[in-house]
Amino acid sequence: MKLRAERLAREGKNSKKPNQEILSNHIKDYNNAVQKQYKLEKVLQMKLTEAKLKLQDIKAKKALLSKEKNSLLSELAKLQKLANEELSEEERAKESLELIAKLNESALDIIESLEKELASCSVFETEKKKRLVRQIASEKQKIADRNSYQSSFVTKARENSSLQKYKKLQEKSNIIQSELDTLESEYQSTLISIPQELQKGLTPDKGSKTKEELLHSK
Repeated sequence: MKLRAERLAREGKNSKKPNQEILSNHIKDYNNAVQKQYKLEKVLQMKLTEAKLKLQDIKAKKALLSKEKNSLLSELAKLQKLANEELSEEERAKESLELIAKLNESALDIIESLEKELASCSVFETEKKKRLVRQIASEKQKIADRNSYQSSFVTKARENSSLQKYKKLQEKSNIIQSELDTLESEYQSTLISIPQELQKGLTPDKGSKTKEELLHSK
């Protein structure tokens, strides 16, 4: 355009010389605007890709946890009837253990009384001493037997009780549900963030033109 204007001037023909500075600035503004739009789209695409990967990861984790929970619920359903029956047995066992504790406490009182009586016997009361010693030994043996029964009962109940298994599975199921709730909250939060990023990435700044408008103006 510049060379054409100079040639026309040499030929004596009227020609308006283009404002090269204005034209150059216009081209620079256009190129900068296009580059800015490309960068925005690239950043947006990266964010969208990250969001999609995060959503896929959350969905995969939720699927695994849901599968595990469904398996637990199936097992819980089988154990529930047995657990309810053992719950009644546990109440009865609790009463038995409380009775054992009372019997042992009573036996200790008897032993204490017998030992005092034994200590007060004279050296000549040999038969009485023997009888008191046997009684003390008998009461101590009863305490030992009751304690042994109590220990074995509690151990067996802890190891083999359907109720204990039910409680453990229920606790595990609750933990899984809590993890599922956390993942669902994270999923929804990530999902909601996508439209905001789209709006931020695709909405041009005030006073700037979109890529389509810039191409049209060119």
